[in-house]
Amino acid sequence: MKKKTNVGSILVIVIFSLFSAVFLCIGIFGKMSVDSFMSTAQKTDAMITEIEVYYHRDSDGDRHKRHNVYVEYTVDGKPYEAKLNSYNSTMYKGKIIEVYYDPYNPEKIMSDDTTLFIIFMCVGGVFAAVTIAVAVMLIVTRKKQKNLITAGTPYTGTIIDVRVITNIKVNGRHPYRADCEVINPITQEKYLFSSENVYSDIRHLIGSPIIVYIDDTNPANHFVDINRAIADSHINTGVADYRREETVL
Repeated sequence: MKKKTNVGSILVIVIFSLFSAVFLCIGIFGKMSVDSFMSTAQKTDAMITEIEVYYHRDSDGDRHKRHNVYVEYTVDGKPYEAKLNSYNSTMYKGKIIEVYYDPYNPEKIMSDDTTLFIIFMCVGGVFAAVTIAVAVMLIVTRKKQKNLITAGTPYTGTIIDVRVITNIKVNGRHPYRADCEVINPITQEKYLFSSENVYSDIRHLIGSPIIVYIDDTNPANHFVDINRAIADSHINTGVADYRREETVL
């Protein structure tokens, strides 16, 4: 029977991959744009004439303060006024700062501050590292499960409880975890195991049988086949249930 891949891990990989790509692209291309501009730009002094403060709401509805900085400067005796591409807390109205302008288009200016783009690249790198770590963990886990199915001893246990893991939430949903009891038919030793997290409601499986593959030399090395138990429950009811679960936002 083909094993289903952990939905939560796949979602983390997909979401973190997207975040990593977005942050890295913004950081890399933004810094490249500034570096390209600086390669031909000329430097001059400018005076801050206005700092405009406004608030921006993100997708979660949180307010964030933003700033538009306007400066005046002179190139070849001609005055110019333009909006700067950056802001920092040391800026104030009337302060003299250094800016860089395009000699062929003096109205186009930039500061040489690439801190924001470096931060974007660092955040993107963190997301990439987490993505790789989760992918490696998933591969190792699946390999371990395949080895246990091949070399371990299959025992039939009973699902004695199903827990909702409230400290984890993926795509607005908490996962479920089945606790099961296995009794060794030879030694009569009792073992308690937990399944991996699943994102379908499996509370109806309490009291149902479940297969657990165990390394007899080290019972801590085991695999609870929760996906088979879910599939078997659908077969036993004779009903193919394709209803959508309500998503908690």
